[in-house]
Amino acid sequence: MKKIQYSVSLALLLLIVACAPHRKQSVQAATLRTVGQDPRHAQVILYSLNPNRSKASGALFHGYGIVGESTIASHTDKRALLDTLATGIDNSQGSSHVCFKPRHGLHVVYNNQTTDYLICLQCLHMKVFQNGHVKNVTISNSPGPVYYGMLTKYHIPAPPK
Repeated sequence: MKKIQYSVSLALLLLIVACAPHRKQSVQAATLRTVGQDPRHAQVILYSLNPNRSKASGALFHGYGIVGESTIASHTDKRALLDTLATGIDNSQGSSHVCFKPRHGLHVVYNNQTTDYLICLQCLHMKVFQNGHVKNVTISNSPGPVYYGMLTKYHIPAPPK
């Protein structure tokens, strides 16, 4: 009987540990959606980045060269950028590749809180910078069309391949 209780307890513990990263990701998605619901009070800057860190020069966003940037004024566009990134988190399969060559960045200020998102749609991974901490979050590539579309709409040069 004790062996069965031990096995069940161990299985529950493993399930909790396995789900912990998903919960953290859900919190990130929920945060993005909260800001997206109130875009009037959010400052959002979209960056196009050079994914090759060794060629970074000039202005940088977390160590990556800025190819172009734009402050997003439209509430609809802010909501689209934030919501599609949240959907990308939700649609993640929980794994990523090891390349990490971010081509997009997002700088968000909301309620006096600054959060930066360094996004690699190629390896399905992003880094979230907030309060001096860095969180690694897996994503899907679903935000790609919206992000590349916004680069075009705001006349931001596309990142190098």
